[in-house]
Amino acid sequence: MTISLPDTLRLEKIDGCLSLYHVDRPQAFINVNFSSPAMQYRRQQAVRQQAVVKAAGKLFLLDNEPPRLIDGTAGLGVDAFLLASAGWHVLMIEQSPVMHALLADGLKRAQQESQTSGDALFTATISRLSLSPCGDSRAALASVDPVSVIYLDPMFPARKKTAQVKKERWLLQQLHDEDAEGVGLLAVAKQRAKKVVVKRPVSAEPLDSVQPSSMLRGKTSRFDIYVGNLTAI
Repeated sequence: MTISLPDTLRLEKIDGCLSLYHVDRPQAFINVNFSSPAMQYRRQQAVRQQAVVKAAGKLFLLDNEPPRLIDGTAGLGVDAFLLASAGWHVLMIEQSPVMHALLADGLKRAQQESQTSGDALFTATISRLSLSPCGDSRAALASVDPVSVIYLDPMFPARKKTAQVKKERWLLQQLHDEDAEGVGLLAVAKQRAKKVVVKRPVSAEPLDSVQPSSMLRGKTSRFDIYVGNLTAI
């Protein structure tokens, strides 16, 4: 797969991890590292108290299959990792070739590390993560087998009043058409899941202006919850 980048961005190996950075801010690179101290800290805390895990709800089966969830906008894989830590079998979908390459590199390294880490919980978590081939998120969702939950986290519109944008956010802004990323995803997701969870800024309009059945609010974001069109478990 050919990956094209804006002239100002670079995709290179840094300390063994495929990383993305801006030529003007080479120290502010991002990558996917599931075994980083930050990721392990979040996993080892009360993972079921994490907002995204609470929004996904209880683990339940669909047609007697393991509890399966699709992250339709996987990004850097943070939420997918937390959900897998909670017991979900998570399929990550990412349509950006750059982000997909970062995810594929991070997952491959994590799979290799899990074989020698001696951490049974980390090994189990990584075994529950998988990555779909890179492609349009809507088409990918439309083609998957039905699942219990689909999770969507379209890129938030830029907060103009924010004094300092986090490096992840700043770099992702260089890659994504923020206004268009989530358009049409909700309708497709509702056709393929019993439940759809959408992460939004706390004061933003619902995705595609569709009112949720319920919501879980946090300080800066909320999780809009929709009943999918699959009615039977």
